Amino acid sequence: MKVFISQPMKGKTKEEIEADSALACRLLELAGHEVMIGYKDNHPKTKHEALWCLGASLKILSRCDVLLYIGERDKNTELPRGCEAEIHCAGSYGIPVFYGEEGLRRLCFKGLQEKA
Repeated sequence: MKVFISQPMKGKTKEEIEADSALACRLLELAGHEVMIGYKDNHPKTKHEALWCLGASLKILSRCDVLLYIGERDKNTELPRGCEAEIHCAGSYGIPVFYGEEGLRRLCFKGLQEKA
């Protein structure tokens, strides 16, 4: 199964972004999933570069089976606008969305079942 990872990126370095998703990527791969990340380091530096990055992410998401959001999520915290757009698009096009550690556990369990 191809898993798209959605995560907050604003104000983070490439290294911080990669570190935030490293554990989830490793666990998903061990469970037999292919991990797809929307982060692109070679985006154009423009006034609306976040919009360009969102477009690139949506192209990657279109080739995935599920979306896993690995950022903080509670009723008092707004989702980052790019993540919110990715999650909205996934839902609108029938791509299941999983959240946080619980979503990661469920996806890993599902992957291990498929490998057995």
